[in-house]
Amino acid sequence: SVPRLSLGVAFPEGWFDASLVLVGNKESSNSDFNLWSFLEPFTFRVWGLIAFSILISALVYAWMERYETDDRLGRRPTENIFYAAIAFTGDNRYEPTSHNGRLFVFSMGFFFLLIGSAYTANLASFLVVQNQQRVSVDGVGDAVRRGKVLCMLGGGGGDGGGDEALVRAKHPGARLFLVDSEEAVYE
Repeated sequence: SVPRLSLGVAFPEGWFDASLVLVGNKESSNSDFNLWSFLEPFTFRVWGLIAFSILISALVYAWMERYETDDRLGRRPTENIFYAAIAFTGDNRYEPTSHNGRLFVFSMGFFFLLIGSAYTANLASFLVVQNQQRVSVDGVGDAVRRGKVLCMLGGGGGDGGGDEALVRAKHPGARLFLVDSEEAVYE
């Protein structure tokens, strides 16, 4: 407008994208409940290696602390395995008395922190990928090749103007369903 131009505001290039937009019906997905789906972010081999790491961590801790006289965890291997499994979930119940034991418990906690972070990232990725809609048509040309009906705003009074003329010129075999208003296109 003239007042905007007098203020120095001008739009030398178009900023509105008026290209064709493809809209389709949402396809329903039948997702079955799987009790073991929480295991999907890692493969069976990775879960096996995690269980092996827990077992080895318990045995290494018991071996490192066995020379300490007041270490109650070094006496029972099942208790060490339990504490290593609990450390995998983020809770550390170990109370090392030697410098080697402290360093090992710190390293084990950091390793399990990395594994938990990788699991969380993979789980989020699985949830996003499973809920994405698959695109069945890649463009107007693809829709015409597949014989889909294209619903679009008519050229105003049937004169064939606008997008209708463009589609008919580029894709002569297109099956068009013309409507009179923008609201009707999305109904």
